[in-house]
Amino acid sequence: MTPSPPGTTQYQPFTLMHPCADPQHPLNQDTSFHRVTALNGWPFNITDGPPKELQRGASARLEVGFTDHEPVRRVINVLNPQTRLRVVLGLAAALFITVVGLSLYIMVLKKRQFSEPQIMKESAQSRAADIGKDGRVLPPCGDSWIWYWNKCFYFSEGYGDWTEARDSCAALNSSLALIDTQEELDFMFRYKGMRDHWIGLQRETDQQWKWVNGTKFSNWFVVEDYSECAYLNHGRVKSAECYGKRKWICTQVSAYGRKRNKRSLILQPFR
Repeated sequence: MTPSPPGTTQYQPFTLMHPCADPQHPLNQDTSFHRVTALNGWPFNITDGPPKELQRGASARLEVGFTDHEPVRRVINVLNPQTRLRVVLGLAAALFITVVGLSLYIMVLKKRQFSEPQIMKESAQSRAADIGKDGRVLPPCGDSWIWYWNKCFYFSEGYGDWTEARDSCAALNSSLALIDTQEELDFMFRYKGMRDHWIGLQRETDQQWKWVNGTKFSNWFVVEDYSECAYLNHGRVKSAECYGKRKWICTQVSAYGRKRNKRSLILQPFR
């Protein structure tokens, strides 16, 4: 090989590989450079063998070249097998997480695409239920009624016994309060104020409680005391003799609920 002209650099690498004996060896932590003296000028031969670091079994690559001044060889550390395995496993885990994330995103997107038209359809039907013959939008409940969760609630101004309260609600095309959910019960407690209010729950002496529409009460809330007619007290449901004078609460399905559920104005409890 003809020596390179002065001022130029010629680099001819080759590789010597040795199995890694010690993952903590300095060559696995940093790059090392080793200079040797040329023999007989250019071209030169490496006759002193691999560096001592490689002779001890570190996993590294030996590259040899020369400049216009002197030969140079350097030892460049490479990944040992354990490190390579960790890198491969890390990349595989990252790829798996990415694939799972994309799959979940696609599933949610498809579900939204299918559900949104149905939601829009139901919304349009609900709006249609409240449009009168003259095109005006009708309120979900009448005057003096409170709309809550597809029901209309009427809180009386006057007082009466339980039978008078029941008949008054029936005259309004409604029912003495039938309570389906804890949310409805909490709403009535909040809205009624400090006065006691009759609800549509009654029983014969020592018999099971029934709603005014004849449905058996499933005891999903506690009725205190041992009388025959139930009323709402301060955060509790209690019972008293039916001839006592109290305010009362009427309930009926709202215009939205009548259109959506196609059921009677007299609310049928779910429990």
